[in-house]
Amino acid sequence: MNKYLLVLIGSILLFTSVCQAQEEKINPVQEAVNHSVALFLTGMVGDGTCTGVLIKNTPKEAVVLTAKHCIGTVNEIYVEGILVTEVGINKSHDIAYVKTNEEIPNKTVTHFAKKNPVMKETVIGIGYPLLDLDIAVGQYRVITDKYQILSMVIKPGFSGGGIFNKDAKLCGLMVGMERTLTVAEKLETIYDFINENKLLK
Repeated sequence: MNKYLLVLIGSILLFTSVCQAQEEKINPVQEAVNHSVALFLTGMVGDGTCTGVLIKNTPKEAVVLTAKHCIGTVNEIYVEGILVTEVGINKSHDIAYVKTNEEIPNKTVTHFAKKNPVMKETVIGIGYPLLDLDIAVGQYRVITDKYQILSMVIKPGFSGGGIFNKDAKLCGLMVGMERTLTVAEKLETIYDFINENKLLK
């Protein structure tokens, strides 16, 4: 076997492995969806839906971040149909966590952005209004000391859902809306809340 043939075979094998790797790579939007979960809430004033972001998922425990106002007056909470067994809130921010005693199937834990997005950066928001998957696209407008403000139109039920950048990294948590604007908790708030409650230990 001559050197030319060996080089040709090597090139074909390399090209094949690269193509397979590209095919296996998950689309960033689909990856963001995989990190997001639907919440069904039952209460004395009626039922409702919200969204959450999965940050821990083991056979014995799943932990989801969501908006505090989603869980304020409810009797029971279900994450993807699984009953929530523990709830924790932040006193000064609209952020909360819920836990289950079992793994949430077909979902993966999120990865966090290293810093807040820059102005006009395009991002996506994942929500489950009425338990139906919906995706919003928007841009960052203002980042204050307390909140992120985006030009993004969302619906009731998006609350607690994540905002993801082009790499499907979590960079905010949706907590409110006003016409064409969306309000989100900042990365720093999310990090502090996770650390204070030791949610990843």
